[in-house]
Amino acid sequence: MNDGKKVSKEDFGILLNDLINEIGTLELPVGDDSLKKFCEYTGHDYSVYTENNLIPQGYLMTITIPIFTRFFKRAWGEFIPKIIKGVIHTFSTIEYYSPFKMDQKYFGKMGVKSIEEKKGKKGEYFSVDFEIIVCDDKGATVASDIHKFFLKT
Repeated sequence: MNDGKKVSKEDFGILLNDLINEIGTLELPVGDDSLKKFCEYTGHDYSVYTENNLIPQGYLMTITIPIFTRFFKRAWGEFIPKIIKGVIHTFSTIEYYSPFKMDQKYFGKMGVKSIEEKKGKKGEYFSVDFEIIVCDDKGATVASDIHKFFLKT
């Protein structure tokens, strides 16, 4: 599949999904110390959030980073260098479905929302939307964190 020949969208999707399934669902690192630092660095008033049992919405991308890091470390070691010549993170978007509360545990599961083969001025590439679904400790979906990447083949 990755012996120097062009990889199809379907085969590339299989590689991505197999690795994502191996990673599985991970508990997200929500903690007072890191949340205090986040509020300090971003100018949020930590006391307002603790009084209301809420987590700043921007903090979500901070806690989903370990999932992306684990995925890309493994992908780079296993198949990306044989298939992909360049990576561009083009944008990210978050949708919230319920309040992001401090007194709960959160879990993230990565998935491939979409994958397309495209051709541009500089050649062919895959446009991939990776999505992390964030659930609370009761299994209710709290948010969706989507990141679009262009992966040059």
